Amino acid sequence: MTTTYHSHCTPNRSVIGTFYSQILVLKDLQSLSTQDYPPWANRVITAEKQRRKEFGHTRPTKAEKSRILTIGETEDKIHDDFSTLSLSSLDNDTDLPGLIFDTETQKMIRAARQALRRRSGARCLYSDGSYSPHYSARARVSFGVTFLDEDGIYRPAVYGTVQDINDSRGPSSKAEIVGFLAAILCCPRYQPAAIFIDALSVVHGFVNHIQSNTIPSKPSRPNAEWWKLVQTAYAQQGRMVVAAWIPGHSGVEGNEAADKLATTSHSSRLLPWDLVNKDMSPELKICLLRALESINNTHFQLHKLVE
Repeated sequence: MTTTYHSHCTPNRSVIGTFYSQILVLKDLQSLSTQDYPPWANRVITAEKQRRKEFGHTRPTKAEKSRILTIGETEDKIHDDFSTLSLSSLDNDTDLPGLIFDTETQKMIRAARQALRRRSGARCLYSDGSYSPHYSARARVSFGVTFLDEDGIYRPAVYGTVQDINDSRGPSSKAEIVGFLAAILCCPRYQPAAIFIDALSVVHGFVNHIQSNTIPSKPSRPNAEWWKLVQTAYAQQGRMVVAAWIPGHSGVEGNEAADKLATTSHSSRLLPWDLVNKDMSPELKICLLRALESINNTHFQLHKLVE
C-alpha cells in the first residue's frame, strides 16, 4: 500500500474509492492488520473480504463497488456487522428510526424485498398516494406500492394509511412522500431499483435534496420529518435507488395498480404509519407498537358494532 490512512474521521467517497482501488490489486487481504487502519478503512477491507468469499477473486461489478464504498462511508451498525450478515438477512431488518408501523406491514416489506431480490431483470416499483377529506381524520391519507414480478404481473408490495390528525400541511404531498418512502423500504438492500411515481415534486425533492444530501433543515417546511425518513431509508438501502416521473392516470399499468391500491387503502385495518422519537429504545418502541396495535384493533371492533 503506497498511501497511509491515519484519520479516524470518515473521509469523502473519493478518498474511500482511492483506498478501495489499492485494496483491489492485493491478492491476499488476510495479511492486512486492522490495527494499521482507521474504522472506515477496516469496513472496506472487511466488506471486500466478504465479497471475495462469496464471488471469488474477480473484479467487482459497479453495483458491488458502490455497495462497498457506501459501507465505508456509513458509520452504521448494519454496515459494521456486514461481514457476519448475508444480504438476505439484511432484508429482514425493517426498522427505521423515527417511524412506527405494525407487524403486518413489516411482513409485507420483507416479502417484497425477497421477491425483488429474486428478480433477474430490472427491479421496478410504482408508488402512489391518495388524499380524501371524506374519510375520518385518521385515514384521510393513504398510499400504495406495487412491483413488477418475474411473470410480468404488477403485484401489491405494501399499502397503508398515515396518521394525519389535525395536520393540514400538505396532506396530498404527504401521501406521495410516504408512498415513495414505502417503496424505498421495499427495495432489497444494496441492489439497484427504480421507483416510478406521478408526483413530480417528489422526484425533484429526491434528486435535488436526498441524492445530493442537501435536505433543508427547516423544521417548519411541510413534511420535513418525512423527508428526513426518506433520507435515512435511502442510506440504509445502500443509495442504489433511482426515481423517475411518469404521468398519472394515463394508462401506465404499474401506476394504475398503485393508484387503485392507494385508494382502497383508506379503509385499511392496518395501524397508520406515524412518527416517533428517533432516539426511542427498541424495547420501548416494541411496547408502543403493541399498545397501538391493540388500540387500533379495538377501534375497528367498535366501528364494526355501530355499522
